[in-house]
Amino acid sequence: RERHEGYRQALAANNIPLRDELIVLDPGPPMQNWTKNVVKALADVTPAPTAVLAADDTIAKQLIIDLKKEDKNIPEEISVMGFSDTLLDRPSMLPGITTMHVSYEEVGKKAAEVLLKQVDGNPLDHKEYIFDANLIVKDTCAPPPAARNFRVRKTRE
Repeated sequence: RERHEGYRQALAANNIPLRDELIVLDPGPPMQNWTKNVVKALADVTPAPTAVLAADDTIAKQLIIDLKKEDKNIPEEISVMGFSDTLLDRPSMLPGITTMHVSYEEVGKKAAEVLLKQVDGNPLDHKEYIFDANLIVKDTCAPPPAARNFRVRKTRE
C-alpha cells in the first residue's frame, strides 16, 4: 500500500497524470494470476506501457516468463523491475532482474532491537521504520523505445 501511495505521489510531484488502467494490484496468491492479469492488461492499454514494477523480484521473474510467452522482448519492448533484491542472481538466472535493493541485514537488526525492547517491557517508540533502498540496474530495463532514437540537435547561436 505504501509503494502504491509513493507511486501516486511521485506522479503528482512530476505533473504526470495518473492512469488507473496501468495499475494492477496484487490480489494475493497465486502470483501467476496477477502476472497473467498484468499481461492481459498490457495488451488492452493504448499507448502500451514501457515498463512494469512488480511488488518483488519473484513476481518480476514470473512476469518475465509470462511476457516471454506472449513473445515480448525484455527489455527491448518493455522493462520489468522488481523490489527487494532477494533472488540469488546467479549467471544461470538470466536475465538479471533490475530491482530496488533493501538491506535485510539492517531490517533484521532493527527487528531484533525492537523485539528485545519489547521483551524488556519497553513500549514501541515507532510503528514504522524507513530503510534506504538503492536501484540496481541489471538486464531487464532499458530506456523507453521512443527515447532510444531521440537525438539532440545542436543549433548555432
